Amino acid sequence: DVSVFQPLLDLAFLFKAMGDFVRAEAVFRQALSVCEAKFGNYHRETLHCLEELAVLLQATGQQTEAEDLLRRVVHGQEETQGKLHPDTLAALDSLAMCLKASGKRSAAAPLLRSVLERSEQALGPDHPSTLAAIIDLAMVLPAEESSEELELLLRRALELWQLQGKPSLKSHFAEPSHAMMVIAAALDGAQYSATCLESWRKRGAEEQDLSKVIAAHLDAHAITGEQGDTSFEVQKMIA
Repeated sequence: DVSVFQPLLDLAFLFKAMGDFVRAEAVFRQALSVCEAKFGNYHRETLHCLEELAVLLQATGQQTEAEDLLRRVVHGQEETQGKLHPDTLAALDSLAMCLKASGKRSAAAPLLRSVLERSEQALGPDHPSTLAAIIDLAMVLPAEESSEELELLLRRALELWQLQGKPSLKSHFAEPSHAMMVIAAALDGAQYSATCLESWRKRGAEEQDLSKVIAAHLDAHAITGEQGDTSFEVQKMIA
C-alpha cells in the first residue's frame, strides 16, 4: 500500500527540491524505515527508497554510506529479479558510477565489465543498452594503462553507432554526454578531456560528430603504432 510511505517520499522530494538536504535526508530515512518494516528488505519499494537516499547522500558528499546502500540495492535486485534483469543491471551501473565519482575507478571497472557481459547475455551485443555499457566501461579505463581494451571498446562503440543507423552521432557541448567524455578521455586522459571540452565550449561550437572523432583517433593510432600523441591530429580535425 503506497499510502503508507508515499507521503513521506513526496515530502522528502519537496525538501530536496528546496535545497533543504538535511530535512530531505531525515524524511528519506523515515520512509526507508517504514518500507523495511512494512514490506521487508528486498521489496521493490524498499529498494527504491534505498536508491533515492543513496542519490541524496552522494549529493551531500556521504559517499561511503551511499556505496553501502547501493550495494544493498544490487543484492536485493539480484535476489528478487535475477542477475540479468534490467533493474539489476541499472543498480550495478549506479554503484559503479558512485565508485567512479569518489575516485575508485579500479573498483568500478570490474562492476562495469560485469554490466557489459550481462547486457550482452540478456539483451544481445547490438542493443542500445550494450552500447551504453561499453561507453560507461571505457570512461573508467585509464588510457595509458588499458589502451588495448580501450581501443577495442572504442571500435565496438563506433560499430554499434553505425549499426544502429547513427554514423553521425552528435553531442551538444553545453551538456557533454557520456559519449563525448569517453572519446576525449580515450585520446589523452582526464586532463585532456577537461581541457578540450572547455575549449570547445569557449569556441561556441554547438555540436561535434563523435564518429569522426573516434575514427580519427583509431586511424592515428594505426599510423603511429599506438606510440604517438593523438591530440594534434584531433585538434586539427575539430578546428
